[in-house]
Amino acid sequence: MIRWAIVIWLTMATVANCGEAIIDGQTGRLIAGVDADTPRFPASTTKLMTIFVALEAAAKGEIDLNAPIKVSGHAAAAPPVKLGLKKGESIRLGDAIHAALIVSSNDAARMIAEAVAGSEQAFAQRMTAAACRIGMYSNTFRNASGLPDAGHISTAADIGRLIWWLDQQHGEYLRPLFREPLTWRGATKGPRNGTVANVTGAQLGKTGFTSAAGYAAAMLVETLKGTRAFVTMANSGRGPRTKSLRRLAKGETIAHNFSPPCKGSAGMASSHHKPKPELASIGDWSLTLGVFSDKRNAIATLKQSRNTAPEAARIIATRKSRQGYYAMVLADDQDQAENLRLELMHEGVQANLIDRSGKLALGLQALSGL
Repeated sequence: MIRWAIVIWLTMATVANCGEAIIDGQTGRLIAGVDADTPRFPASTTKLMTIFVALEAAAKGEIDLNAPIKVSGHAAAAPPVKLGLKKGESIRLGDAIHAALIVSSNDAARMIAEAVAGSEQAFAQRMTAAACRIGMYSNTFRNASGLPDAGHISTAADIGRLIWWLDQQHGEYLRPLFREPLTWRGATKGPRNGTVANVTGAQLGKTGFTSAAGYAAAMLVETLKGTRAFVTMANSGRGPRTKSLRRLAKGETIAHNFSPPCKGSAGMASSHHKPKPELASIGDWSLTLGVFSDKRNAIATLKQSRNTAPEAARIIATRKSRQGYYAMVLADDQDQAENLRLELMHEGVQANLIDRSGKLALGLQALSGL
């Protein structure tokens, strides 16, 4: 009962206030938004990261887009929306990516994860690591589809950065795919992304919905002012989501919320924020084990990590004027942090490496020790 009460409360809180972001298509920088850095459930916009990691693996030669991948029981058991893949049959990786993009197939997303990383859990760790690498520091991915998970978190600004990066690196492949119907088992499946596909100038996009996340959408659009990425999250219905996108396409937001950029993010300046004294207690290197709406869940996760790293210091941290509690394991240096991360991953605990510059960018503050 307590767990469901938390989910219901978080659902109401999340859907009540939408998050919006406008990203400059030339630089990848946040132009404007409202609550753009507030942690939210990303729903099926998650599949943009699934596709990003899969195409990155293909570019590195880890896997071939034409390779047939076999459907596992885990993939076949995915809840709708799905292609209806059956255990034991095969599909090309490229077709699975196509299905994830325009049909939002959860079974295809799981197949992609297993084909690239061996398991969906391992793939989710790669998703979170890739997010950090491209400047998305407020993300923890738990699965490849965006299905409900209390620890599966992103922000409007970060989803905007994601679709910008996706276009920068793989736009030549994905832009045509975004408009192309998928033929599967002799049937033609048109895009489910009408909300974004029907916008004038839209080049790439993804919608999403779960009861906990509300209605979300991300799209890349060629406008008179140049390329822009627009993201709206946690809308209460399809109508409000469409209205939000229309306003964003006109360059309108409810409020402006310029986000301090993360050091090391390509195309983003890193000189706009100064170190804050209260951050000293967090240390130079640490591991984030997730962002939680309830402090008790953050504490429980930290206690779980003690089985692997009993001597490491732990803290609960918050972000100024932001929702959520960060569970963090501290390290003396980068080598120790990396070793702790590998040990935790081996025990099934997802951990995200972050240095001082990343914590400064997030505005993290130590709340209490454990």
